[in-house]
Amino acid sequence: LNNDVIVTPWWSDRLISALNQVSIVGPVTNYSAGLQKITTDLYNDKDELNKVAGGIYEDYEDNIQEVNWVIGFCMVFKKSLVDEIGYFDESIWPCCGEEIDFCLRAKKAGHKIGIAQGCYLHHDGSATFKAMDDLDYKNICLKNEKHLESKWGKDWYRQEINASPTPQGLCLNLGCGYKHLAGFINV
Repeated sequence: LNNDVIVTPWWSDRLISALNQVSIVGPVTNYSAGLQKITTDLYNDKDELNKVAGGIYEDYEDNIQEVNWVIGFCMVFKKSLVDEIGYFDESIWPCCGEEIDFCLRAKKAGHKIGIAQGCYLHHDGSATFKAMDDLDYKNICLKNEKHLESKWGKDWYRQEINASPTPQGLCLNLGCGYKHLAGFINV
């Protein structure tokens, strides 16, 4: 759990119960790369946040979307998984990819990874990087992406299971930042 996450009622119960279906699980949020980022009603305080999170749970309940990896702002797994596949890859420090590598190693070992669609947490995002003034975020991400590609192949970034490697029709890459994909409209 990152230091810039605000949890909501029953968050840990919802994530822990998801471990009955998958070996690694993460929640949905307002600030994340990939499929975990969702758009919600606005909230200005903890009570409004909890109301939004409650509404998301009403819509999705305990539904788990199976994916190839989750972002590590918050992820839950059993210690036995670490005992089986090892720790996070510290060569990827600082940030960006150690959790993806961990998930891909778990998948390779036959485990499932999922997003608990009914579990919403607020994530401020990039708090650690903002505190580390001397880091070049873009270059760190590019270096770590090259590391992931050398280990997992050019399609390591595909979070969705069965995602087409070749874009078909109109494809949007929303919230892409610096990571522009060929064949996509990068926004």
